[in-house]
Parts: sequence; C-alpha cells; structure tokens
Amino acid sequence: MHNQYSIIPASVLLSKELSSTEKLLIGVISNLSNIKGYCFASNHYLGECLGISKHSVRRVISDLEQKGVLGRIVKLNSRNEVEVRCLTINPDADILSRTAAPEMPISDNEEDEFFNHTPAQKPAYPLLKNEHTPAQECSHNKKNKVKEESKYDFEQFWLAYDKKVDKKQTQAVWGKLSDEDRTLAVECMGNHKSGRERKYWKDPVRYLRDRRWEDEATTTNVKQTNYNYDENDPRNKW
Repeated sequence: MHNQYSIIPASVLLSKELSSTEKLLIGVISNLSNIKGYCFASNHYLGECLGISKHSVRRVISDLEQKGVLGRIVKLNSRNEVEVRCLTINPDADILSRTAAPEMPISDNEEDEFFNHTPAQKPAYPLLKNEHTPAQECSHNKKNKVKEESKYDFEQFWLAYDKKVDKKQTQAVWGKLSDEDRTLAVECMGNHKSGRERKYWKDPVRYLRDRRWEDEATTTNVKQTNYNYDENDPRNKW
C-alpha cells in the first residue's frame, strides 16, 4: 500500500448495487493508483490486502468491469501473452451516478428548534474570551495579589533572625509559606529566641520548616531566696 489511508468515494460507499467486497477492492485499487493513476497489482496481492483468494479477486474484478466501475488496460508481449495488466477506476460510471444519499428526516418540531433559537435558548458553550470578572480571576493574578499583600520579604526575615546558615535553602522554604505564616515567622520569632542562648537557636531552615515561631516563650530561671526582715534577728544587728 502506498499510504496509510484509502479513500472510497461517497458514490461508491453509498451504492446499493455494490457489495462490501467490491467497495473495499475499489478502495485498495484507489490507494495503489495514487502514484501513476492506475493499479498494476496482481490478483494475488489484492487478495492478500482483502484477505480473500485470488480467484475471488478475479470474480470481483470481472463483476466491477461489467458494471462499468473498473477499466482494464492490457499490454501484450511478442508472443501475444499478457505482460502488464492495469486497472483504472471510472468515477463516471452509470451505476455510481444513480447513487444518492438518503435524506435524513427532520420533524417539524426539530426544524423549528434548530432554526428559531432565541439568544436565551441557544446552547451554552464555554466562553473563550480573555475577560475576567472578580469571580473568574485567574490564578496568576491571585499569585501577584499575594505578593503585593506580603508584609515582609525574605531579606527582612534573614536580617531579623540573625543566624546566617544556608541562605539558599532557607529562601526555598520561605517561598512555600503563606503570607500569614511569613508574618508570624518574623513577628513571633521571639517565642523561639527568648530565654535561649544564640547557640541554641535553630538554623533558619529548621525554624521555618518546623514552625518554631509557635514555641512557647521561655525566661531564664534565676534562683531567688525569699527573706523577711526581722529586727530581733541577730543577723540584722551590727
């Protein structure tokens, strides 16, 4: 086969005087005629294409020739033997010109419904316009809106936390936080720092990832002794 598709004319496809095998054979011959305008394939090859014997192919070709759909060109050699046989399709055959596609019946109600649509009755299709109402605001506008409302940026956090370890990874974690969490991470970092020596602060990556701004604030415990002054106590006399 010369390509992956065979085109069968509608007059052939809808003909009631041609069998299914005849229609398929016309499609194969049409495919093999794309290059030179005629098909010189043997009956054996055509039979392999259709899954039938070469004798069946010979019979189908003979029937199509009698109906005027196929034409045959034969070249004889010096011994009057068939050297080349070519098949051509006659699209103007009388049997094909008599073929007419049946009309699809349409009831009066269906015809009125099809041609008399009012704007309110027309089927609804998804809008393809690039227009957005507030309820239809697209996602990239929402992302830009979040960035505009963000109270603190990463550099402000980095400066405020004052423990410069693994800035690139910290920035990646910061980018995944919501605007609310970023605000809490800056304004509530005292919950984690208070009462702890700087060396015990978590690295900024872990601080953000573990949400350590939610820690409870601690204070340094100083041991104190409650002492009530008594003037009769000898320790108070010089």
